Amino acid sequence: MIHPFTGKLKQLYFYISVWVLITVAHTKILFFLYDQPLPPALLDAVVFNFLFSFTGLSLWYMVRYLNFENQTFYFICTNYLGAALIYVLFSVGSGYLVLNAVSDGNYEYLDFLDASIPWRCILAVFYFLAFILTYYLIMFSRTIKEKQLKEAELKSAIQETELSMLKSQLNPHFIFNSLNSINALTILDPKAAGEMIVKLSTFLRKSLDQGKTPLVDIEEELETINLYLDIEKIRFSEKLQIELNINDSVNGTLIPPMLLQPLVENAVKYGVYESLENIKISINAELKNGDLHISIENSCDQEIKKEGRKGIGLRNVAQRLYLSFGRSDLLKIHREYHTFRVDVLIPQKQI
Repeated sequence: MIHPFTGKLKQLYFYISVWVLITVAHTKILFFLYDQPLPPALLDAVVFNFLFSFTGLSLWYMVRYLNFENQTFYFICTNYLGAALIYVLFSVGSGYLVLNAVSDGNYEYLDFLDASIPWRCILAVFYFLAFILTYYLIMFSRTIKEKQLKEAELKSAIQETELSMLKSQLNPHFIFNSLNSINALTILDPKAAGEMIVKLSTFLRKSLDQGKTPLVDIEEELETINLYLDIEKIRFSEKLQIELNINDSVNGTLIPPMLLQPLVENAVKYGVYESLENIKISINAELKNGDLHISIENSCDQEIKKEGRKGIGLRNVAQRLYLSFGRSDLLKIHREYHTFRVDVLIPQKQI
């Protein structure tokens, strides 16, 4: 650790300013309370406070060395007692010798100097304790900040790892479903299967590009969603109907990449896959109070069990939202008689 008072110019200026104020107070006390003339009072204050402040700077290295975790209590006490004795003898003794030398012939002041040695020693002990306490408070504060910084870095690393793991779950999950769809179309409609393969490769290329950044524009996310829906529409044709209600206010808003794809995939899986009737999927997006509100709604068969909608997709999105924004209320599920809706809130102010 660098010295807290001399390590930076701003801190050094602060330290000097404090001791200048102490010197001024010292001078006034001698001048007004002890009736000392101004020149010797000022000289007394300058000499002693310079020695107190200069010697006090060296105490930092002793505090850094005497670690309570590595040394015994007896060792620390004896070292501090010895350091206090040296501090008092050096600062008071040196000041006494200097002032005796420069005040030769000023007997009134020299008599005062001799009589004031006891309270000067007490003052030196006070300064010693003040330095030690201040240094320990500074060390404690720095240690807390370092721990907080390390915890923040560790938390960030853990979040990035968890987010990467969650993202890595999406591609295999989607690829398996898409390959099953292509396999089903290979015999029934080879042309449609070929078109589906092209769209799938485009989708995967875009999803890989998006995965390199923590956030993407909503326009990019919707473009990826449209590619996915195009793939599914090739298989289900008129059975799958898409309705997009995207307000112009959302342009330029940001969203974690591939966040909506598993929700749309869920809507297709539990809406279209498990129903004999035509299914409509609605995607709505608007900006409210500075936050991005997205809802994905699909019609479904009321006979489908509620627990059937608790798969990897919803858990994945909920976990990613929590890791990204630290909130567990950003994804809400609503189920009515013939509809299933997922509402997602992306707080733009936290981005």
